[in-house]
Amino acid sequence: MAQPAAPPGASLPGPPPSAPPFPPYPPYYYPPPPPKSTNIVLIVVVVIVVVIAVSVILSALLYMMVSGLIGDGSGARPVVTFGPPTFPGGSAVLTVASVSERFPFGDFSATLLVNSTVGTAQPVTPSFTITVGGDPYPVVFTDLDGNGLLTSQDRFQITHAGGLPRGTTYQFELLWTDLSPVGFESWTTP
Repeated sequence: MAQPAAPPGASLPGPPPSAPPFPPYPPYYYPPPPPKSTNIVLIVVVVIVVVIAVSVILSALLYMMVSGLIGDGSGARPVVTFGPPTFPGGSAVLTVASVSERFPFGDFSATLLVNSTVGTAQPVTPSFTITVGGDPYPVVFTDLDGNGLLTSQDRFQITHAGGLPRGTTYQFELLWTDLSPVGFESWTTP
């Protein structure tokens, strides 16, 4: 079929109008990939827990060693009592009245306080000297039964050059292996 002819003076229609331009779209958006899972936080927490656990265990062991809970197995300290002192020939003799547990006398140390001056602790041997403020105080220990243990009736004789000064206050202390006192006796020289 034929197209009708255009009336005179009419213009032919042109091409159809072009479509409006597309609105500008941003480039396609791709979300970032998910982060790689790392266990750094978990590793740090585990390391901190291990360090704290090791510190606590070492502290507990050190405490037990220092406090005497680890040692000869007994962990007990003896308690020593003395009878009243006697004063033969310007010296003081202290006799052990009782000992709660028998230990070698070499496990003990002794010191002497003269008025308020403390002497240097010395291991108990048959003969030893305690120095107090520069003054020597020789001590003779007598193991009466000769068994090598500190037992009742053993004696400590404390002397000083020229005799113990009158009116002076003394305190003899028997110390355990950790230098804690386990027995003492105080007196004033008559």
